[in-house]
Amino acid sequence: MAPTGNVYVGNSNSNNVTVISSTTNTVLATVPVGAFPFSVAAAPNSNVYVTNANSANVTEISPLTVTTSPASPVCGQPVTFNISGGTPNGTAVVNFGDASPTVTVPLDATGSGQTTHTTEPNYVTADRSMC
Repeated sequence: MAPTGNVYVGNSNSNNVTVISSTTNTVLATVPVGAFPFSVAAAPNSNVYVTNANSANVTEISPLTVTTSPASPVCGQPVTFNISGGTPNGTAVVNFGDASPTVTVPLDATGSGQTTHTTEPNYVTADRSMC
C-alpha cells in the first residue's frame, strides 16, 4: 500500500499492475509494466516500484498530478485535463468518472500530457445532481 492509500497488485500473467483505492474499493487504473511482475514496493514519496522477473528490470509507477481548466467547470462545458509527473514518453489512462470510456493520453519527454473532455449529457454525478 502506498502512502496515498492506494493498493498496487501485480498481475503476473497479464504483465500489469492494478491500482485499487482502499477508500472506495474500486479499481483506479491498470498500469502496463514489464514481463511477469513479481513484487511491488511503495516508497514514502508515493512512487511504486515493480520488479519484473522475466524482463529482468524494474518499472517505476509515479503518482500523477492532474489539474483542470477551468478549475470549477459547469455541466456541458469542455474541461482540459493537464497531467504531469508521469513516466517520460509513457502514457496515462484517464477515467473521467462519467459514462464515457477511459482515454489513454501519451506523455511527452517531461512526463506531461493533456486531454479535453465534456461530461456526458444526463449523467448523474456523485452528489446525485444531474448534468
